[in-house]
Amino acid sequence: MIFGIGTDAIEVARIETSVARYGARFVERILGPGERLVHAARAARSSKRGMLYLATRFAAKEAISKALGLGMRRPMHWRAVQILNARSGRPEVLPDEAMGEFLRARGLRLHISVSDIDEMALAYAIAESIGVDPAQASTVDPLSRPAGAAPGKGAGGAPGGAGIRKE
Repeated sequence: MIFGIGTDAIEVARIETSVARYGARFVERILGPGERLVHAARAARSSKRGMLYLATRFAAKEAISKALGLGMRRPMHWRAVQILNARSGRPEVLPDEAMGEFLRARGLRLHISVSDIDEMALAYAIAESIGVDPAQASTVDPLSRPAGAAPGKGAGGAPGGAGIRKE
């Protein structure tokens, strides 16, 4: 059963502007360790492919935050999930410990699809409800926090604070 869906599209130029402004700090803020390795390898072969990889991962994380109904609030943050490709090439969502616990507690599984073209990166996410009685699925509160967790803000201390600004 579908718990939530999310989609995001971002102009690659916005990512390029943020990388130009913040440099490696921006990349480190958005990508997890495994993603940074892939990004570095792609960027070494082609700066454009590296930028598109970064843009698709940015869009994927935004789409996931929407599918969960959280936005960029804990446990969701830029590095709460990594989007890495399986051997088949299919992108897979790998949650960190806190996000994994959040998903397990609610019986959720994440699916992601990403795509890019020269000037745009796109992502579509589905949060699937598994192992939860369908009659009770509507009572799952995606905004509840684990005991003792404080409300969070986006990276950098502000909602959506990854350094992306629309101009």
